[in-house]
Amino acid sequence: MMNKKKLIISIIIFLQSCSDYGCKETEDFYKEFSTHLVLFKNPNIDYNQYLIKGKSIMSGKDTLERLPSRWFGNLYCFWEIGDTVIKDKGTLKIELRKVKPKYGNRIYVCEFTCKGILINDIRVPIWREDLIKNGCKF
Repeated sequence: MMNKKKLIISIIIFLQSCSDYGCKETEDFYKEFSTHLVLFKNPNIDYNQYLIKGKSIMSGKDTLERLPSRWFGNLYCFWEIGDTVIKDKGTLKIELRKVKPKYGNRIYVCEFTCKGILINDIRVPIWREDLIKNGCKF
């Protein structure tokens, strides 16, 4: 019985250390992306990327951004044409500034953490339940 407990504890410690390592890698990956644009077309998913077309806030030029869909995809039910998407390199937050309020907010901040993704400090699974009730299809 004691050996089983030691084995279970060892497995838990091993898995925890693996997940921490994987999270650090994911954080580093997401920190590399940046975008500052006003959407003039709803984003499309292409393989594991979001293709976002808009006008760059920095250069004023039409731009096509390829962003990781697993994280950016959490904003799927929120963005619309005319909204501004801001993600600075080195950060783990995406800011979506709405032209008109949606679900009662004008600004949505999507934050990646090792404990889960938050939108306006609320865990994504809670948002998803509410969004599905309001007709959003993921």
